[in-house]
Amino acid sequence: NGSDAQAAEFVSAMPGGLSEDGGQADWAFAVSEASGLLPRIRSYASALREEQQARIQSAGRLVASLAGLPGQKALLFLGGGFETEPGLDLFQLWAQRYPQLAAAERLIPDLEAQHYQIGEDLATLVSGANAASVTVYTLLTEQPAGLASMGVDRALPSGGSSILSRADRFVEGSLAFLADATGGFPVGTGTASARDVERLAETLDRVYSLGFAPPPGAGAGPHR
Repeated sequence: NGSDAQAAEFVSAMPGGLSEDGGQADWAFAVSEASGLLPRIRSYASALREEQQARIQSAGRLVASLAGLPGQKALLFLGGGFETEPGLDLFQLWAQRYPQLAAAERLIPDLEAQHYQIGEDLATLVSGANAASVTVYTLLTEQPAGLASMGVDRALPSGGSSILSRADRFVEGSLAFLADATGGFPVGTGTASARDVERLAETLDRVYSLGFAPPPGAGAGPHR
């Protein structure tokens, strides 16, 4: 999506480290380029956090709509996980590529990313689901569309690929947390076996849905 393309653009725009070997003019230009990336990464992380929060709020409204139904309910969440640490991978890559600037900025990637975390938003969703007696089962139907999946890792310095893998694990882990904390279980986080999918089908087979469709031509008002 647009967020992933923008993140990939940041990585490709990162100069290859800082060195004065090319002369003072080259050094000054590299510092300027590297320094200019940091506020853009912060802006990207903020936008990504808002995007993730909107998804969580949408799920929260669905959960709230089930609160009025009696008994325990089951909700199957299909799709990708949540970016629980928006921008963390980019902050880590930036600090690794430019350790001199990171030290000057006193930038610690994990602390920087804390400004954009959505852990509290996920916890609120879990609390709402538990209060509404909704058990969530999650099925990861798409792998994290992170930078590693876009081939960006081939252009990274040593250790860069492990940073991207860690970010993908956070995305997958968000669905495991959502399911486990509401009494369900995740399918597809990591390696989904046929037995995992079969277990989910067996569980949902014991749950039934209540619904009503008025007959054709029925007017407005109460129906039985």
